[in-house]
Amino acid sequence: MVERCGYRTALYLSALIAAVNWSFWIYSRWYLPHLGNDAIYAVAAVVILIGLWLLSRIARYAGAAFYFLVAGVVAVTLWDFAKPVNVVVVWAVTTAVLSLAAALILVFSKPFAREFAAEREKRPPYKKYIHLRGRPRGSRRHTDRYRHFYPTSQQVTRMMRDQASKNPGCRCR
Repeated sequence: MVERCGYRTALYLSALIAAVNWSFWIYSRWYLPHLGNDAIYAVAAVVILIGLWLLSRIARYAGAAFYFLVAGVVAVTLWDFAKPVNVVVVWAVTTAVLSLAAALILVFSKPFAREFAAEREKRPPYKKYIHLRGRPRGSRRHTDRYRHFYPTSQQVTRMMRDQASKNPGCRCR
């Protein structure tokens, strides 16, 4: 199964995991308030989803570790479970199965690795820009390496003039 699954499959599975976790969190706020107010699983699932969408290697491996951890915690928790099946059990089993599938794809799928590398090479500039915004600034090497992502005010003014000269009706002066 893992041999056929690529980048889109992992992305869709991560989106499904995030949707399941958020829907359970909303349900538990209304009907099961005694469970607490932790949205850790839901927030982590969304962070992993955004990281995979931005093609982050850290999100790939941290996501796989988190998904393996979730599957393991659910397996250990359900090992001695002898109560009737309820919504919490259904959520836990669903999350465990989806997390295990996503983790296996993120770590062991060769098509995923190929597609992930190809997507990183041809990703649009806005994804690179969003991905790089979180990096620390100030070192000379950082500003030299990524200076084309941060245009200077003169470059912006020049681009605006060029746009205005190409389009006489443009109000970008």
